Amino acid sequence: MAEGGYDPVRLAEIVEERVSRRRAGVVERRYWRIRSTRHYGGNVAGDVVGCNLRCAFCWAWRFAHYTDKGFYLSPMEAARRIMAAGPYRIARLTGGEPTIAWEHTRRLAKILVSRSYIFVLETNGILIGAGRIDPSNIPRGVFVRVSIKAPDPDSFHHVTGARADSWILQLRALEALVEAGLEPGRDFRASIVLGVAPARDYSSLLERLASIHPGIVEELEPEEIILYPHVEELLRRRRLRLYHYRKP
Repeated sequence: MAEGGYDPVRLAEIVEERVSRRRAGVVERRYWRIRSTRHYGGNVAGDVVGCNLRCAFCWAWRFAHYTDKGFYLSPMEAARRIMAAGPYRIARLTGGEPTIAWEHTRRLAKILVSRSYIFVLETNGILIGAGRIDPSNIPRGVFVRVSIKAPDPDSFHHVTGARADSWILQLRALEALVEAGLEPGRDFRASIVLGVAPARDYSSLLERLASIHPGIVEELEPEEIILYPHVEELLRRRRLRLYHYRKP
């Protein structure tokens, strides 16, 4: 197993201090845009600043890997902008890690769900797997999508720069969701980023996911890396190659 790397749980704490603030008892979070997108058949996305992983294939790395950009919004302000940004009834936070400043995200999700939105919590699962977020506190009406960044600890370290032993936190997040009574397909889904390792390296991951709950594999979502020019730039800087990708 590869040695070295940063601790993504500790990095989340540092990032949270820099991308969120409390004003009059309300946690505000930095955003860099709010927009309509075609994902999930159409949704409104709030792109947030800051993440606790440094993925070499990140499409939003200019905002996810830094903490001094964007503008602050309260949960209510974010909800109003999301509701005004498009006709869709699905909302999500993306571009960074939504479980950072969880109090903000949880409140935002509750507001949107109360207005008949489906809120998709797109997360790398690190803070859930580390026990920093209790799945039983995820509001009803929230659908959780856990993105598994690599099929094994070494490739996880290779493409994120994080400690290899933190890879398991993503799987522990799925275990925690199941233990909290959430059902694959109904309440959550796992996705796997393809192309960061040879195809043969993914088979053991599928076995581990099936051991957590067979429904996780049945509902599994493949996640292709889109090779935008700025993603190519980051890969060149990190001197990394992909085994699979698609052009925008």
